[in-house]
Amino acid sequence: MVKDINFGGGYSNPNNLTDVKGKLYFTADDGVHGSELWTSNGTARNTKLVKDITADFYGSNLYNFCSAGGKLYFLNNGTLWSSDGSDNNTNEVVDEGLTGLFNISQLTGAGKKLFFGANSYKYGTELNEGNANAATDAPAIATTEEKPTISAIQEKNEKFDAILYPNPTQSITTLQIKGDTRDVAVSIIDISGKLIWKNNYNNHTQINLPTEKLTSGVYIVTIKNGTGSKIMKLVKE
Repeated sequence: MVKDINFGGGYSNPNNLTDVKGKLYFTADDGVHGSELWTSNGTARNTKLVKDITADFYGSNLYNFCSAGGKLYFLNNGTLWSSDGSDNNTNEVVDEGLTGLFNISQLTGAGKKLFFGANSYKYGTELNEGNANAATDAPAIATTEEKPTISAIQEKNEKFDAILYPNPTQSITTLQIKGDTRDVAVSIIDISGKLIWKNNYNNHTQINLPTEKLTSGVYIVTIKNGTGSKIMKLVKE
């Protein structure tokens, strides 16, 4: 045994075991943080939590781990994340090429490229690729159907905008934010004006709203930050 991760007597349930340049990444539950991202070099001392992504007892929903360009890529509740093994550099991938893409799946690394499937309203589900070179902050994403020249990081002075998809929805709805993603407040109210849910985010381009818990009906989603705001109607089928 390398390490008794859940030393309180429970099971750590290591999963998603993935090699990145000789270092192991995986998910595990230490009984305190829930299921989160861990790394190991094969010794107890260097088997440690990388980042407590979701700060509660239940942990994060991390899956589809893969190695590409010397970094770890994975999905966190449907959003694309990357990690170099440090807390500070374990973050959601911010790239304008991801705008309008949803249902990301099948992450696969090939050299310095990251390939994955994703859905868009324009093309449907297609193959996408990104430059996953570890020297860059984020991969430049482009669909195989159309490869525009894009900036790897969204400019902070872009116009603030947001879209919901799918809408109407039967389960989860994703909020896609474009432009300045700093200090974003998101709320959901019902048609009577009652606040149903509210949360704050920083530097998130995609947010999964808890719409699977809502009853059928019409709701109002409000998104605000320091540069703008938007109000949208959401239909739960």
